[in-house]
Amino acid sequence: MKKVAEIAGVHYRTVQEWVEAWEKGGLLTG
Repeated sequence: MKKVAEIAGVHYRTVQEWVEAWEKGGLLTG
């Protein structure tokens, strides 16, 4: 179960970085 939590944590962190990159790039806000 620990490994699953680690994978989920890495996935969540990656999504968070994507969102931040999108916001910085102005893709989400337009």
